[in-house]
Order: sequence, then C-alpha cells, then structure tokens
Amino acid sequence: MQEISSNTSTSNTTTIINSPSETFSENEKVLAKFKNNLYEAKILKMEMRGSKTDSKKKQYFFIHYNGWNEKWDEWVDASKIFKINETNRELQSKLSTNSRGRKGPVGKLVEDGTLSDSEDDVENENGGSGNLKKRKHEVLSENTTVNTVEFTLPLNLKSVLVENWSLIVNDKMLVKLPKSPTISEIFKGYITSRQKDKDIDEVTEGLKSYFNKALGPILLYKFERLQYKDILKTYPKTPMSDIYGGEHLLRLFVKLPLLLSTLNMEDKTISIIKKSFEDILKYIEENEITIFIKDYITPSNAYVKSFTDK
Repeated sequence: MQEISSNTSTSNTTTIINSPSETFSENEKVLAKFKNNLYEAKILKMEMRGSKTDSKKKQYFFIHYNGWNEKWDEWVDASKIFKINETNRELQSKLSTNSRGRKGPVGKLVEDGTLSDSEDDVENENGGSGNLKKRKHEVLSENTTVNTVEFTLPLNLKSVLVENWSLIVNDKMLVKLPKSPTISEIFKGYITSRQKDKDIDEVTEGLKSYFNKALGPILLYKFERLQYKDILKTYPKTPMSDIYGGEHLLRLFVKLPLLLSTLNMEDKTISIIKKSFEDILKYIEENEITIFIKDYITPSNAYVKSFTDK
C-alpha cells in the first residue's frame, strides 16, 4: 500500500514514500505532491513514457490540482501522487504543519508565498507586475472561492506612492539608499509604540522577511534595478529591510492582497492579518512626516545611459 511515513527524529521532517506497485485510473481523485506538501488533485490522463537514458517505459499522469487554474495542470510520475485514505490524509496534515513550523499567521505567509527570484517579475512602468498578475490568474480559476485579505491604503499614503512613482519613472530620480529611516527602524518604532501587543514582533519579522524576498522580484521599477544590483554588491550580507524605507514598504502593502490571494487561509487567520496590517499602516500614517523624508538623488549619466541602452 502506498503511504507516507513520518520521521520522528529531532529534525522534525516528514518523508514521503511511494510504493511503485500502486495503481491509479483516469478521473481518480488523489493527493499530489507539490513543493513538499500534498494537495487534492484529479487524474485527467495517463500514458506510458520512456526516457533518453532509459528505454523502459514508466507510467505518467496528467493531473489537475483542485481549485487551481488549469494552467497549473502538469504531468507527473507515480512518485508524486498518492491514494486518498485515512493514513495519507493524516500525514498530509502533518506535512503542512511541519512546513509551517510553530509560526503564527504572518510567519506562515513567508513560507507559503509564491515569490520567485527571477528578475523577469519586476514591475512595469505603470507600477504593475505583469508576471505577478499572471500568476494570480494561474493559481485562481474563475470558479474558485478564496478568502482574501482586503484592506485600504490611506489616501495620503497613496499620494506618497504616486509621487514616488512620478519622481522615479518620469523624472528619473532615485531614492537615496540606505534610506533613513529603514523598514527595520520603522518597525522598531512601531513595536515601541505598541508594547502591550505580544504578537507584534512576529508580525513585523514576518513582513520584513516577506519584503526581503519580494523586493527584487516584484517591488522595483525598472529604472531602480541597476541601483538594486549596486546595493547587493555594496551590502552583500545586509537584509534589504535594513537598506530600503517606507516608500518601498508601501509597495509591498499594495501587493499583499494579491500575494495572499494565492493562499488558503481560514477566516480567523485573515482577520488577524488584516487587523495587524491596518494597525501598521495607521502607525505609518501617524508618522508620515518622519518616515517619508524626501531624499532623492539624480543618477549619473552613465546610469541613465545603461538603463536606456537596455
């Protein structure tokens, strides 16, 4: 019988073991392995395939992940799919628990996020990220019901974003980096102002980690990418949350509803996250004058030429 075995050592990892003798059929509902978790799926097609290195044919399955757009349908071999039974259901839950660890709602988001390290995901000049929007539609089909985190950016903070966009895209200016205050410093001030909230440290650490992952792939305008590469060379071991400031943090908040819409979250989790984000934005709004100090630089002619030559 195909099953998933649990490694109960101190490493707290769960190993998936598949029996090659297990048989499947078309239209069968299964559990499919994706990024070290198991998701419900359906077998749409089956076929035998050989390989360049081995003439012996293997069974492959074309599967559809339940609730995902059909663009995520894929061919997998038998090692990636599992029978739906009580044992595998139980260990599916354990796999999910192990991948999340003991983190709270915001901490979980960092691991579950769909961010890549590709430079092809950078934003376009209108402030949108084409690949990110495409990714949302790939994950979410039209008939999928998803609980999302929705919050409104205060109007004056939207104005900050618009001005920042215009200075960079139209006027070819750059935010002076390292920024003062940095995102880490902003959160430090926020924590100090909310001492009674025991979950604040986790929330801010989760957001910093998310920012550090998201900055390169989806938060930069094209004109900023050369500056970003220079920053990585100059500060190779420094988290970007210790370099960038409020303007770029606001960009993350704009993207968060879209990013989080790809996750399957309970209503309680959504409520906690929404409340946390709104409180942080309230603090940023209250301290707008000190957080968004206008400090821009005019890049060199060589920088501009390098950008226009691309």
